Amino acid sequence: MFKATVVASKLREELAHYLELVQKNEALQIIHRGSPIRVLITQEHYLDLLSRLSIYEKAKNEKVSPSLSAKEIEARILKKLKKISEEELSDDRNRMGRKRTKPA
Repeated sequence: MFKATVVASKLREELAHYLELVQKNEALQIIHRGSPIRVLITQEHYLDLLSRLSIYEKAKNEKVSPSLSAKEIEARILKKLKKISEEELSDDRNRMGRKRTKPA
């Protein structure tokens, strides 16, 4: 899990060495007297962990849209297309017989 565990004072002395140890999915555990234990990881590893966590967690007020089957999506699209084509036909009928007015 951790590549190494180091005391904070030792980390300050050999910072370059310990930063080199932290690569890809490897982590460094830092212990400091009177403080909570800290962990040093790469940004790439941190973002990977966050993305994995977000798959399983959701906020309390977050709404999840229901998953629809392909047939249901197709039916919705066909219904919308039919409605659009009917509106276009009704608009054309209202324009019939009207003369265009020339702009002044």
